[in-house]
Amino acid sequence: MASKRSRSFAQAAFSFDGTRDYEKVETFLTFARKYKSYKNIADSDALQTIYIILKDEAKAWWDRTNESISTWEDFESQLRREFLPKKPAYVVFQELSELRQKPGELTQRFVAKQRALFDQLDPPLPEVVQLDMMYGFLHPKIQEQIPRTCIETFEGLLEAAKGLEQENANNKPQVNSSSENRTARKRVRCNFCRNFGHVAEVCRKRQKLTIDEAVSETSTENHEPATEAGNPAPAPSASQEPRKVSSTVDGKPRFMIEISIGTAKEMAIVDSSIKTSLASFKFYSYLKSIGFHFQEENSTVAEGNSKTENALKGRIPVKVRDRCVLTTFVVYPESKESRSLLGTDFIADGRINLNLQQMTWNFIDEPLVHYSLPQYLPKNCENTDAN
Repeated sequence: MASKRSRSFAQAAFSFDGTRDYEKVETFLTFARKYKSYKNIADSDALQTIYIILKDEAKAWWDRTNESISTWEDFESQLRREFLPKKPAYVVFQELSELRQKPGELTQRFVAKQRALFDQLDPPLPEVVQLDMMYGFLHPKIQEQIPRTCIETFEGLLEAAKGLEQENANNKPQVNSSSENRTARKRVRCNFCRNFGHVAEVCRKRQKLTIDEAVSETSTENHEPATEAGNPAPAPSASQEPRKVSSTVDGKPRFMIEISIGTAKEMAIVDSSIKTSLASFKFYSYLKSIGFHFQEENSTVAEGNSKTENALKGRIPVKVRDRCVLTTFVVYPESKESRSLLGTDFIADGRINLNLQQMTWNFIDEPLVHYSLPQYLPKNCENTDAN
């Protein structure tokens, strides 16, 4: 009995009453689609139990049309057709051109409005065309920090914009007023770092601690690097900038995650000894070709004798699986043999969990979906082991 309930909408906490408003229609369909996917509800089970979350006029419509709908895609299409009557194409295009993202408006809300208009076109436009049209109506600050060439889907755009907007919200100065203080007390609070605005599951401090502990446990299985005097070499600080030498240290195996920027792909090395990630010369060349703007800064590079070398830094949207992670990367333009290193900031920004013992990783909000975590072995690793 419990299994049947879990494969239906019986426990869903949302509903739709047939209100003819594109935001309410699209919000309902989004909730229903995600709930169906999370509960792993088959199309047939979903259609048999969808009446549970339909009320009033929507329930009456379903009673009339349910026999003619056999797939979930048909349900979404028919519901939109009924409660979002199609407009002439020229009217839709006019409304699209007049709908621009306002300052402070969340990208998710703006995109929902645009997609609701696109859904009224018959035949529908390809997603890439929709993205090209809609991108020009985004706020200039969003366009500046999220290049069009780095976005392939609406989901990728929303993921990148979400991270950017969360960062901007965290950087806003706090207002010391009694009303703000009362509001702050009502916000969610992390049980780990005790800061407001997030929960422990997505706490960056907790993620960094988890990563450091996991890497520490793995490192104990390998020999410790030694200096010329025979003493163990001091461990690098997690707050230092990426090193120019991008190979792994002393032949120890490291783990890799595949990332891409636009059309450029690479297996990047996970390195918890650094905070800010390092982009390879391959990624730098691609970003330079599309006109990406970097910030110049000086960085001290340890390579024999310490020296100062020009470095570039930028907030770069990186694709990991089907998501876009907006995080900071440093580039050394003169280091043409460099590989990409992923620091603790990237792991936190991507909301990634690492399981080094099982050699897998997953997104925090998808704990049941695991991806392989292959090892990277430097060329001198075999020689080191043989000795």
